[in-house]
This record gives sequence, C-alpha cells and structure tokens, in this order.
Amino acid sequence: MKKDQIKFTKRKLGLWAAMLVSAGVLMNTGRVQASSAPNYDYNVVTDAEEKVNPKDKISDSKGIQSVLNKAIGSKKEITIYFPAGTYNIDKTLRVYSNTHLILDKNATLYRMDSWINREVLFNVDQNSKRDVVGKYNMSKNITIEGGTIDGGNTAKATKGTDVVRFDHAENITIKDCTIKNTYDCHILELVGVKNGEVSGCIFTGFRYKKGKENDYKYAREAIQIETAWKTGNEPWARGSVIDGTSCKNVVITDNKFNDIPCGVGQHRHTKDGKYRNEDITITNNTITCSSKNKAAKIAITCIGINNLTVKNNIVKGPYQFAMHVMVADGVVIEGNQAEGMKQNGIMVDSGKNVVISNNKLKNIAKHGISVGGGTVKKVSGNKITNVKWNGISVDDGKVTSITGNTINKAKKHGISIIDIHGKADCALKNITKNKISNTGENGICINKAKVTNVSGNTLKTINKSGIVLIAGSIGSGKSKTKGIQENKITGCKQHGVVAMSGTISSIGKNKISNMGVNGISLSGDARVYYIVKNNLKKCKRQGIFNGSSYTQTKIQGNTGQK
Repeated sequence: MKKDQIKFTKRKLGLWAAMLVSAGVLMNTGRVQASSAPNYDYNVVTDAEEKVNPKDKISDSKGIQSVLNKAIGSKKEITIYFPAGTYNIDKTLRVYSNTHLILDKNATLYRMDSWINREVLFNVDQNSKRDVVGKYNMSKNITIEGGTIDGGNTAKATKGTDVVRFDHAENITIKDCTIKNTYDCHILELVGVKNGEVSGCIFTGFRYKKGKENDYKYAREAIQIETAWKTGNEPWARGSVIDGTSCKNVVITDNKFNDIPCGVGQHRHTKDGKYRNEDITITNNTITCSSKNKAAKIAITCIGINNLTVKNNIVKGPYQFAMHVMVADGVVIEGNQAEGMKQNGIMVDSGKNVVISNNKLKNIAKHGISVGGGTVKKVSGNKITNVKWNGISVDDGKVTSITGNTINKAKKHGISIIDIHGKADCALKNITKNKISNTGENGICINKAKVTNVSGNTLKTINKSGIVLIAGSIGSGKSKTKGIQENKITGCKQHGVVAMSGTISSIGKNKISNMGVNGISLSGDARVYYIVKNNLKKCKRQGIFNGSSYTQTKIQGNTGQK
C-alpha cells in the first residue's frame, strides 16, 4: 500500500471513530481525552522511525523528532498525536511550520536530568535552524494542544533555560496545556511572535537563581513577551536573530499561574521607543503566589508595550505590584481584582494614554493605585478597600480625571496629589464623584500640584479633614465655577475644607456637616478668591474661619452656620 493510501485509510478510521464516541471529545473542545484519540496524521508512538515508548524511562527524543520531521516542507497542517504516557526528552524537540501537536490529557513530555539546562521544545526553520531567519518568517502555523510539558527536576539545574520557546514566528497557538518547572528563566517565551494565543493553560513550578530572590529588577516572567533586540552587545533573548522584531497581536487568556513569582509581560524596553511590542491582550487569567513565596515580584509587567489591554484578571498573593506600567502607550487596565500586594495594587511609573477603570483592589500594603509619572486619561470606577497608605496616589505626571472611585479604609489619604519632585509638572484636571470613607488622615489632599476641579465627591468619616490644599492650586484663575465645588462632606474630626497655602479659585455649593473643628478653614498665605453658596451645619467651632494673610476673599451667600 502506498504512503498516501495509508494516510487516507488512517483518516477514514478516525472519521468512523468520531461517529462512535461523543463529538465533544474528538472535536478537541477542551483537553484531549485519554479514552479516544482525535483525528490525526501521525501517531508519535506508532509512526516513529525509532522506538518511542511512553511507559519506560528511556529517551524518546529521536523517535519523536522523526515524526516532527514529517512537517518539513508541508504546505498544509500536519497533526501529530501523543497518546497517554510519559515521553522522556534528552534533546530539544524542533518544531516546523504547519505543525499541530495534540497531547492526550495524560501525556507528558518530561525533561530528563541529562538535559535539564536546555529547552524541551522550540521552533525552527525548514533547515532545522533557529538563528538564521528573522522577522516573522522562521515558522508559521504551529499549535500545541493538551497534555503536560514538564521542565523536570529543577533542583539539578545550573543554567537558566526556558521550557518552551518560539522565535520569529507567526500564528502560534498554545492551548489547554500544563507547562511547568523552570530554573531562573521563563516557562514560555515568545520572541518576535505575530498573531499568538496562549489560552486555557496552567503554569507552575519556578526556582530562582540563588541570591536573586529579592532583586525586584531581576524579573523572570512565566510567560515573557519579548522583542528580538539587545542592550549594548547583550541580546535580550540569546540564540535568536537580533533584528528588532517585536511581538504583535498576542493574546494571553484564561490561564492559571500557580505559585509563580512573576506572571506575564516584558521587563525590558528601548529608550527611544523603537521595537516595542504592540497589540497585546492579557485577560481572564488567575495569577497566584502563596504567602510562603518571598520571591514574589510583579504579576503583570506592562513595560515597553503599545496598545496593551489588561482586563478581568485575578491576582492574589504577596506580589510587589499586581500591574506595573512603564514606557508604554495606550494601556487599558480594566476589571481586574488584586489582593494582598506588598506595595501598590496598580503602579504607573511612565507611559501615555493610560486608563485604569473598574478594578477591585484590597488589602494593599502601600497605595491602591499609584501614578508616578506619564499621562493617564482616567482613573475611574475602581473599588479600593483597606490600603495602608493612600487609596489613589498621584505624585508625578498628568492625569485627566479621577472619577467615580469608591475608597474605604485608606490609612492615610483617600486621594493624594503631590508633586514630590518639585518640577511643577504634576497636574490633574478633575477629581469628581468619588466616594471616600474611613480614612486615617484626609479625604483628598493636594500638595504642590495643579488641579482644575474637585467636585461632586462624597466624603464621610474622615479622621482629619475632608479636602485639603497644602500648596499648589485648585481651580482656574478667578473663576467662580472652578475649584472645590458641590462636594458633600460629613463627619470629619477636623475641618471640611482646608487651605494652608496656594490658590483656590472658588469654594462653592458644598454641603459640609458634623465637623470636629471648622467647616471651611483658611490659614497661612492661602489665596481663595470666592467662598460662595456653601451649606454648613454642626461645626464645633466656626462654619467659616478665615485666618489667611490674604484679605480679598469674597464670602457670599453661604447658609447654615457662620
């Protein structure tokens, strides 16, 4: 029988099998079942040119590679099936274009001790090389589905290597796999990949190089999304063509990262903005690290990426940050949940056009959300509970709006805006419609910064004062409608509104009640142009106290307590 006839018969048998068992199993929806095989072109056990036995402890690498080689030169997809069992790997498996690997749910590729310092699997060009072809042209159309890829006994490793890696490739899919156990490197690395998707996978098992556990700049993401570039003469990813090819249109979704010190992202970038990754989506992943893991660093690293969406992820554990944004343009962080961070829930150090919306952050050791630079369009609809510093902190950069956030139990300020560098470039247009309660210090505190509007906020049960200007400005010139407007402030142990220095255009139409001292208090050289139409009740001392050296404040139309 000719080879084509054998192949046709094998496909025909697969079709008959599909009619005898549930369609959901053989159509590869979810993990491949052990009870029956899917349609395939080759069986890695029966079609190997050298013996492959998933039941013994002898290397299977040569036999498996002989089957993988069937894809060389193929213009159509070649499907290779791995039945249940453990396949021992002592030489890296080289995967070619148009290859679809299907592993039974009980099939494992296991890296042997003798190969512990090398990869389990990577892609190659048609000549079995990985350091010749660049751009996105080395490999195309590769899928890995199901089973487990195990990096082996990392206690014996002496050199950091990835478990699985793809370079200079297009149309890469990894789904429903467990990939685990690496030493001082990445479990999965994507270098210059276009149109990639990693979904439904489990990532676990990591050991740091000794002495690097607490070096927080020494990141080793479980999934690294990398550019094929270098710093000086040092390649970011060794063994690849260094031509600046970045990752584009990569989706990381519905994965679980179990007890992993760094989840997903990139920690390198160029200073001039070249060679950035683009159109990256990280959604619906669960990233956890136990409290026993003292090496936890950053769950999602958003560095050197343009057009990045981080959405609906769950992060738990003692990470430094749940999400960290640096040198990125067009970042959306939305609908995520983070708990138990050692520093900030979400950290923005630099970047452009960042949106942080509808995230739930709790039990954070420093700030819930921290903006330390860059430009942020909006921080909106976030729920922040039980943080040891500020609910939202802006200490540099420019923010368009902080609106509609709910902040409860911040041990310092609910919202803090301060120019810590003294460059007079910390600016914010609107702080509006936020609900702030049970703060250890002030509700909203502004120092050496420029804010246009603080309006429509609700503040209650504040341990010090509701809205405080230490220095800087709130408003726009002498406008009666800009400044501190239409806020509802109740239950402050000190004042409702305080100005110690700086300038406020207008304090108007606020409802202030149950103050431990004054409703509105001016002191120092604070320059307030208007105090108008405020309603003040139950202030223990005065409704309005003007102790400022500026004497031109117009106080008009206020009601309630004088």
